[in-house]
Amino acid sequence: MLQIIKLEAYKYVKNIFGVIFGLVFPIMWTVIIGVAWGKETFYIPNVNKTVNVLDYCFPALMVMAILSFSVAAIPITLCSNRIDKRTKIIALANISKLQYIISLMLCYYIMYFIEFVIVLIIAITAFKLTTSIAMIMSLLFIPIVIFVLHFLISVSLANFCQTMTIISSVSLLFLMISLFFSGSTVSTYVVDPNNAWFKYIQYILPTGNAVLIINSIANQIDTSKIWWIYVTSSLYFGLFTFLAVKYFKWD
Repeated sequence: MLQIIKLEAYKYVKNIFGVIFGLVFPIMWTVIIGVAWGKETFYIPNVNKTVNVLDYCFPALMVMAILSFSVAAIPITLCSNRIDKRTKIIALANISKLQYIISLMLCYYIMYFIEFVIVLIIAITAFKLTTSIAMIMSLLFIPIVIFVLHFLISVSLANFCQTMTIISSVSLLFLMISLFFSGSTVSTYVVDPNNAWFKYIQYILPTGNAVLIINSIANQIDTSKIWWIYVTSSLYFGLFTFLAVKYFKWD
């Protein structure tokens, strides 16, 4: 398993697009938000609370980083390994499907976690990100669940795509929708200050649900009025677990 983790990490680092999008983009976006709106506050009408822009947006930035290390990369890696017969070589080395999947998941989660630590240090030291025990604990543990969900989505996408062209197009489409309509790159209250319509798109998307949950918990905002996001997230978890496990194949 350790060899697979090392190999996949090496392949990822060699891919300049992966490095720019996965490592550089979340850092760049944190700097942009910190410089442009780091000292500003805004009022959230439906919870009657005023929050700092960076404090509110930071948890969602971690979801963006998760997208960079899951949907943006894993479906293509799985499809490429299958098409190039690397999975057959792995199977011949007495590595089970479960070991292969866990190794892949650990590889990309470790890279995400390194990115998280870098971005957190930048946000605290350069832009005075306000931290609390609730926020830090939320940023440590909730992303694990969010990452696993998006890993399952990535495996599901790869299961149903037979060529690199198809998987690249499908994963890119899912990624763009998730980035721009979930609230992970641009805050809900920037796109829709009155909170009138954007939230309904978030309710539909698995990534949108993830952003709502981590933003609310990290910023200590009550989610009892949108309790159904936990139900829909659980349904998505069940659906993509089924699709990922049932239809996973070596070749």
